[in-house]
Amino acid sequence: MKSRGVSVGFLDFALNLACILLAIMVVSTIEEPKKSEGSVTPKAEFLIEMTWPDGSQNDMDLYVRAPNGEIVYFKNMRTPLMFLDVDNLGVGNTYMSENGSSKAIPARVEITTIRGIVPGRYTVNVHEYRQNVPGIEAVRVKVTKLNPYSVISDSQYSLNATGAERTFVNFTVNDAGAVTSIDASQVRLVSRKEP
Repeated sequence: MKSRGVSVGFLDFALNLACILLAIMVVSTIEEPKKSEGSVTPKAEFLIEMTWPDGSQNDMDLYVRAPNGEIVYFKNMRTPLMFLDVDNLGVGNTYMSENGSSKAIPARVEITTIRGIVPGRYTVNVHEYRQNVPGIEAVRVKVTKLNPYSVISDSQYSLNATGAERTFVNFTVNDAGAVTSIDASQVRLVSRKEP
């Protein structure tokens, strides 16, 4: 006996095919958001983040030395390879609100970005530039490799005086961008003890 109509299987196939084609057409018409003029597409290989207690009055500074000897810190915030986002002073971190009042920013963080793969040894130090409130300040430094993602180092140490400096981590990168060694041997990067 021959069937005169269209089989149910064929109808299911045709309906699914139509849905797939419709989805492809919709997705292909979605535009990528346009970038505004002057916008930057961030590219980074490593992020180095230093934090200390929110609201702290003490001024901590992050120093990162590249294999070529260049150091990024508050007086030299960018090189062709590295970039320090902001010099967080501990006090005076404020912004102006819409109504014109000054608002404090309690977060204590500085981030240095390494934007390329340059083989060699990197040194990451923290310097207590100014201790406005006496005591011990717990500081954390986290080094993250982004491509592929992995945490290279996450350490916490305390500093307790103006001029105190500590190496949190040294790490060596090979030509392929892999971290081949990590240590915390002390290396002085700051040329002065007092501000």
